[in-house]
Amino acid sequence: MNTRRFIVNSLLAGAALALSSCSKSDAGPAGPHFGTFCLQQRDWANLIALMKRYGVEHQLSFHGEVSATPSGPIFNYYLAQGYSYYFGDDFDLWITSDPFRSGRMDLNGPVRRKPATPEQINLGHGLITVIRGLSSCDIIEAE
Repeated sequence: MNTRRFIVNSLLAGAALALSSCSKSDAGPAGPHFGTFCLQQRDWANLIALMKRYGVEHQLSFHGEVSATPSGPIFNYYLAQGYSYYFGDDFDLWITSDPFRSGRMDLNGPVRRKPATPEQINLGHGLITVIRGLSSCDIIEAE
């Protein structure tokens, strides 16, 4: 009985501590949304090659994979600035496909310290501009 009470109290204390460390400034988007574009799965290899080139040109490391899901494959690749496997990246240019809308892709910029810097914003706008040549629809740019 005492063990059970100790475990419950420990869990409640941990939850309270976790909630107290979250502030209103932590809520909301993790960074800018740079745009939405159209690209079919058959063209994903071209986007990967483009991302790798852009990463080399701007000293960003390339990471990701195509993830298998019950609703089909999902494109999930990103370019990282300040990459750290253990501590998280400073900034990512993250492209994901929408599993529910065939051909829809989004470019977002998760950032560790908000707001994103002007340099990071420029990197995102630069990548979405380069992607424009691959997209099969008009890019809807945000920010």
